[in-house]
Amino acid sequence: MADYPAAIYTPRARENRPGVVYDEDNLKTLYAEDFEKTDDEIIAIQTELGTDPKGEAADVAARIQAIEDNISSIFEDVGITIDGVGEAISTGSKGYRRIPFDCIITGWTILGKESGSAVVDVKKCNYAGFPTTASIAGSEKPTLAAAQKNQDIDLTTWTDTISAGDIIEFVVDSAETITRLHIFLHLTRI
Repeated sequence: MADYPAAIYTPRARENRPGVVYDEDNLKTLYAEDFEKTDDEIIAIQTELGTDPKGEAADVAARIQAIEDNISSIFEDVGITIDGVGEAISTGSKGYRRIPFDCIITGWTILGKESGSAVVDVKKCNYAGFPTTASIAGSEKPTLAAAQKNQDIDLTTWTDTISAGDIIEFVVDSAETITRLHIFLHLTRI
């Protein structure tokens, strides 16, 4: 009966008969070294997979497929559309989004209906602290500079950790020409 997957296989030691010397060119004789090599390969695979690699799934392939099927739920974009209804958008607070899961902000994308300039601050508070929010965007606020699109997917100055229930506020610091903006925060669940 196999030890695996409950435990990693531990083979017993084997030896060649006294006077028998391993000869890899002799294909008609089995040597202890042949068995040991196979054992080493089995142990390497089992060690790599760990014990019980299928978990609750029917088999390892099914578990990997389930992980791949759910990978999209790890990443999510949340955002806001700011619409000036045909006029250039104004400055100030434009709305809130409640984030229902723990995550890290990994980047942002900003899109304009037309080319123009805009800077949007992203602020945060927890539910108890609402409505007082504080900027989390550091020096990398979502910005358009005479452009229609921009993104930053390598945030270095953001306070990027969000706790479940935190509230995000989007505040337009400045805007010129733009009549509609879409701001997306790229989140990775933790």
